[in-house]
Amino acid sequence: MIPPEPLPLTLTPRVDIPFLFDSYRALIKDLGAMDGLAAAQTLASEHFIDAAAKLEDPQQFVRDLAVHYRVSTHFVDFPSVPAHLTQLLIVGTCQQAEAFLESFRRDQLHMGRTWRQRGDGEPRLKYTLDSISGGFATNYIRIRRERYEIFEYYRLVRNAFVHSSIDRDRVRREFDNVSDFRATVERDFGLPAPNPVADLTFADHMLFTRVTKYIATDLCRLAAPTTGQDLIRFLLSHPDKPRHPLTRMLNRKPDGEISRSGIRSFFLNRYNYRTRKFPTIEDEIVEWLGNLPNKHQRRDMRVGTILEYARGLIGASSGSS
Repeated sequence: MIPPEPLPLTLTPRVDIPFLFDSYRALIKDLGAMDGLAAAQTLASEHFIDAAAKLEDPQQFVRDLAVHYRVSTHFVDFPSVPAHLTQLLIVGTCQQAEAFLESFRRDQLHMGRTWRQRGDGEPRLKYTLDSISGGFATNYIRIRRERYEIFEYYRLVRNAFVHSSIDRDRVRREFDNVSDFRATVERDFGLPAPNPVADLTFADHMLFTRVTKYIATDLCRLAAPTTGQDLIRFLLSHPDKPRHPLTRMLNRKPDGEISRSGIRSFFLNRYNYRTRKFPTIEDEIVEWLGNLPNKHQRRDMRVGTILEYARGLIGASSGSS
């Protein structure tokens, strides 16, 4: 058996991902906004620390600012500010990452793929890698093991920050595990990270967000639709309002065949998916749509709307799972 290899590196994920899931688009948008906010907060805190360091009484500076800006504080532990700020940023990034993984799971279910139940306390990323084709042992290598371990280290940092029950020795052990990747991170990302909890910097935030984006990219590459039925089920999971995309694809040519232009434009514009590159898949969609009864046929069959009929035919739900 040939051992798994990491996926090829990509600098153009929107080109290399064959199918841009909505979950991926939302993650990239949310993390981009968070990166901008993180940069502003970091600049403000560094400027604050530098300004205080130039004064004879930094804490009086704090008190004066507190009065001016109506902030209830009388003391700032300046050395700990960068690490605590980074911990807060990591909490936010972790929340976005877990929201993506859950949304990605729903995307997979909408394509008709079956996932087992997540084990009690099982990390969501490990669960995801184990649930898509190939299983955990293979996909752990395919997304690059250093990225997986770094992601899990920052997830543990987040848990230790919000849950006092987390064993601090465990966090230190996890850092010892990922510290071996610092040379790789410096080479691939140009960042002096990861760092211990007490010494976290803005570089740790940037590393976590970048690793999260790359993992999300690789998940989309590993679990893209592979059959016409995948796309049909995914299509039928769309909400009915304001206008279901299926109704746009039922335009027929004079000879009665389903026009491919509606299919191609929908999947290209919405998911950057080029059905033209996969003629077998496109043929399957065209054939399936062509077999749907028209309005008069449905009336004779005493069935409801085309969506109700199609969902009943394929066993798809309206999108909830």
